[in-house]
Amino acid sequence: AQNKTEDAGSELRPRFDVLEASISEIHDAMRTGSLTARELVQLYLDRIEAYDKQGPALNSIITINPNAPARADELDKVFNDTGMVGPLHGIPVIVKDNYDTGDLPTSAGSLSLAGTFPPDDAFQVQRLREAGAIILAKSNMAEFAFTPYETVGSALPGHTRNPYALNRVPAGSSGGTAAAVAASFGAVGLAVIVFDVLAGHDPADGVTAASLEHRAADYTQYLDPKALRGARIGVMRQWSNREGADAEVIARFEEALADLRKAGATVIDPVTIPEMDDLRESGLWCPRFKWDLNQYLASRGPEAPYASLEAIIASRQFHPQIRPRMERGQAVEEPPDSNPRCIRSIENCELLRAAVRGQLEEHRLDAMVYPTWANPPRLIGDLNTPHGDNSQDLAPGTGFPAITVPMGYVLGNLPVGLQFFGDAWSEPRLIAVAYAYEQATRHRHPPQTTPALDQVPER
Repeated sequence: AQNKTEDAGSELRPRFDVLEASISEIHDAMRTGSLTARELVQLYLDRIEAYDKQGPALNSIITINPNAPARADELDKVFNDTGMVGPLHGIPVIVKDNYDTGDLPTSAGSLSLAGTFPPDDAFQVQRLREAGAIILAKSNMAEFAFTPYETVGSALPGHTRNPYALNRVPAGSSGGTAAAVAASFGAVGLAVIVFDVLAGHDPADGVTAASLEHRAADYTQYLDPKALRGARIGVMRQWSNREGADAEVIARFEEALADLRKAGATVIDPVTIPEMDDLRESGLWCPRFKWDLNQYLASRGPEAPYASLEAIIASRQFHPQIRPRMERGQAVEEPPDSNPRCIRSIENCELLRAAVRGQLEEHRLDAMVYPTWANPPRLIGDLNTPHGDNSQDLAPGTGFPAITVPMGYVLGNLPVGLQFFGDAWSEPRLIAVAYAYEQATRHRHPPQTTPALDQVPER
């Protein structure tokens, strides 16, 4: 359907259709004079009003930025005077609500922080604004990002719904962002152009200093639809065929492997990491939540409503289901640098990196692949059936990059993803092969629950 708008008279004229619109399409429309940033912001706000708390009621948005239209006006003036300010000029972005925004509340999905403002922007948000992006809204999330299995917290009552099946979760602690972007409430959460803006050195984060040496000049140059020709892709059966894996998901994965071969890749099947089970059992995670949260709360200064995890627990201003995990976090007495579990996790993660690199080198792989989740998203409220989350071991444990693209549908209309995983600093190659697969298959289609708005009156 074609969006339309009223002109000075009573006739309707064609209006830019934001449904599935890409950054390049938006910028092309701005350059031809058929779209302004202010018009674009309003188009997305109209969709949020129509679909987030009404209609399918996705419940994905915690806060709408009241200053977004004014910022769009500023950017339109700059564009008319001197051109675009950066690669994200006028692009409305949905930001997960655990990224600090100095002009908007940041709650991490928790009632304990709801309505409170951090002192400044997170580094990533700062970079987005500098590139010309408009922070349109803050999205719902699993409270304190605790669980990848459902998106529910205490800052926003109720679950976020999957726009492809309203009785199911969007999965992931970032489910609010995923649902909002899938429903075209904003142009992007994260995509390659946004990654190009965000990648780099954050002076407040020493871990990112290595990017000064390894960061690519322009990641968009690796969007090569022919990149799978001659590529070597390893199949991670340890993740695809895990116990309880859904048969339809495995079927989509087998089809994805066939598509990789058809696109010119050599598929090595299987590739195995024998050490994985022992390392997982020994521990790849450090129980540092209390220490990190307390440090973050201190950074928010005297305006922070609570100064510690202990105080938040005492307040009871959080979703009841996370109490056990909060209390386990508070019970950890040793700081990360002296906690035996943390020390062991550092050692195990290094062993995992070596094991992964061993397989990459032995088979001369460009990437490894596996289903992002081995099961479809659960029904809302279901915490008993297999979740199939394959995203919690390899990439977090190694710190190596991974990228997910659509690989088809199960149960009729539920999208499932194919994850490409590679060595440290292999983002250019991962982007290339993932893009080539995406272009060869083109599985993506918008959800039927949030169609284009045929006619939207001007405000």
